[in-house]
Amino acid sequence: MKIQDYSGLIRNLPVRQQSFTTKRSTWGKAESQIPWLAELNNKIFENRIAVTISRQDVFATDDVRELIVKTIYWGYPRGMRGNHVVNIFNAMKEIETEFTLALARETNQSIDSSNFASLLELFESIEGLGISTLTKLLYFNDVTFDGHRCLILDSRIIKVLQEAKFNEFHSLRHIRYGKGVLLYTQYLQVMSAVSRDLDVNCEGLEQFLFLFGGNLKIG
Repeated sequence: MKIQDYSGLIRNLPVRQQSFTTKRSTWGKAESQIPWLAELNNKIFENRIAVTISRQDVFATDDVRELIVKTIYWGYPRGMRGNHVVNIFNAMKEIETEFTLALARETNQSIDSSNFASLLELFESIEGLGISTLTKLLYFNDVTFDGHRCLILDSRIIKVLQEAKFNEFHSLRHIRYGKGVLLYTQYLQVMSAVSRDLDVNCEGLEQFLFLFGGNLKIG
């Protein structure tokens, strides 16, 4: 199967409008333990039971802490397993500081492999965090990595790539969640090359893999 056959669809995907709805009650346990989160949720939810957050909403958020929280709400609208979200928000100061220092949005900073490895090490030291959440934050912070625009890489996209349905992504069929820097570098390189060949946006390509990659039948 060739992803080239879907290039027209990819060009017309409403990427920045992709939205997920989350309920405030989903984050109630974390709120009860973390005072600043309750205050921030008052701002995000505005007395509503639930809020719908789009990619564009996250991109439009200037405050680092609020951007991180919205990224988690967008990426995990039904919550996270166990105490993961409490662990993450308890470590918010450390995460926030790292992003403030290393990923200042106004400079559109580019990071290299060593900086990425440092960020990944921090994230993996916090239970519940990993490359999936890190790549979401890099993406929403408009960061480039070794010259390539950062894109989301989560377990769903990894599964699609492992299935090797699309000829253009055959080189990524051995991709695994725990390969860290090398895994992400290869992913961005291939995504950039394919997007250039098809004359499509990398964001649209990533969204296509997420939405349709696992739901297309060969033959």
